[in-house]
Amino acid sequence: MHNQKGYKKNKTPHIFHQCAVPMSRVERNPKMLDSKTLIETVQSLNKSGDLRRALKKYQLKNLAVFPYGEDYTEGLNLLAITNTQYERLNNVYKELDLGELKNYMRNYRYFEEDLHEFSTGYGYSVIDADLLGGSGNGDVLAAFKKAGLTID
Repeated sequence: MHNQKGYKKNKTPHIFHQCAVPMSRVERNPKMLDSKTLIETVQSLNKSGDLRRALKKYQLKNLAVFPYGEDYTEGLNLLAITNTQYERLNNVYKELDLGELKNYMRNYRYFEEDLHEFSTGYGYSVIDADLLGGSGNGDVLAAFKKAGLTID
């Protein structure tokens, strides 16, 4: 059961109030795959050659990810990609029935400067987890690299 603000009600009621638990990104976006399913799907698409064909179709060989600032309140780095590159990678995701790329990007924001920003943490494969939607172990990123994508 969810309330209007996107929180699900905790099934264990508290004596004084009912706690609100934030919904996961997958619950908010039903067309989005969870990281485990995404890893398996992308690896399968890479093995079949579909990932390579989609990257070629949308002319995506190199993805430049660059620092855009810091979120001091949460201790996160902010990274960005250009609108052209976002559109190409988003089209690859749509072509492969993975859903919208922005749903996989952590704290996604679009700026009028034609930049698509996302937040990252530390100590894991940030491109894998916070841009591509993987678990942070690098498996999704590795599949994209094997398919021919270079990420700077």
